[in-house]
Amino acid sequence: MSTGFPSDSAAARRIAAGLQIAEQARRAGRPSEAERVCRALLKEQPDAPAALNYLALLLRDRGELDAARDIDLGPYAGWSEGERVVANVHALYRDFGDGSPSDALTLMGEMAALAG
Repeated sequence: MSTGFPSDSAAARRIAAGLQIAEQARRAGRPSEAERVCRALLKEQPDAPAALNYLALLLRDRGELDAARDIDLGPYAGWSEGERVVANVHALYRDFGDGSPSDALTLMGEMAALAG
């Protein structure tokens, strides 16, 4: 069973070094670069908790609508009204203390934007 941690010290060092690069990019105002670094680390080590956590923080900072756009609906993508995921994302941001309460007009506008 996987513990979620890199199984060898070389992998752990690569993850740590990559996260330092990601943090430097974020602090320099290049969050997209930081996200690319995290995603590359996760391709190598998909269950690395530090990389997963850092990527989650980067995505949280992007905002609710961008987060909703990134959600892969998988087998449900063909279902109608997939834009309702925006309301769910807003609720999660609110529940975890990272978003302000959203009014109905904002939600509807973002749902329309996602629906295209």
